[in-house]
Amino acid sequence: MPSDRKLLVGMDEAGYGPNLGPLVVTAVALDVPRGVPSESLWDALAPAVTRFPACDDTQIVIDDSKRVYVAANGLAQLERTALALLGLTGAVPRTLRELWARHCLTPVSDIDQNFWGDGDGVVLPNQLRHDQIALDERQISLR
Repeated sequence: MPSDRKLLVGMDEAGYGPNLGPLVVTAVALDVPRGVPSESLWDALAPAVTRFPACDDTQIVIDDSKRVYVAANGLAQLERTALALLGLTGAVPRTLRELWARHCLTPVSDIDQNFWGDGDGVVLPNQLRHDQIALDERQISLR
């Protein structure tokens, strides 16, 4: 990595654990200019990212899933954030099986052994349309 850059890494989990359903653990690495303090990333990413649900859908919501998810509203906010960010790595996955095959460390055959999912039957997005999840990569550039 060039000396004018730094790597910020964070990780988190979502889910109720193995006793109550699937648990998802993820890590995120951000390659940022050395002069951008980590505490100012919210300001730097403001055109695309917010901690609060956006009224106009120009921003995606990034925060702890327990703060973003509201049962009465369904999974739309979490789905939009996850699929929009995955879309920056290539095409947005169309099924759970496709998402799993591209981004999970465990074999895709594991999906067939779990009671909670039929990988081919779970279509993505589930609560949104594809045109509601697009994110312009230029909005989140830290260069």
